[in-house]
Amino acid sequence: MTEERLQSIEITLGNHSQRLDRIEVIVEQNSQQLQILTERVDRLSTHMLELTDMFAQSMAVIREVQNQVKEVQSQVRGMQTENKRILDHLFGEDQQ
Repeated sequence: MTEERLQSIEITLGNHSQRLDRIEVIVEQNSQQLQILTERVDRLSTHMLELTDMFAQSMAVIREVQNQVKEVQSQVRGMQTENKRILDHLFGEDQQ
């Protein structure tokens, strides 16, 4: 090989080496970013599970309150009916 050809190969190898160095830096940066994103996703997943649990607990409380409201409504209707009967008895059936 000629001296010129050897220099051309050395330059090409040097360029490839520099390119590989840049690629290694990029791969390392990507790896670090991926780790950071993975940690963030894990934290978000944990928060979502906590929120889902809080939502389920809130819904259970709401259902219980709804049941209590229905029970009170039923009791009020019963009292209204009983009051009507008492008024009808005291004042006659024409009274409303």
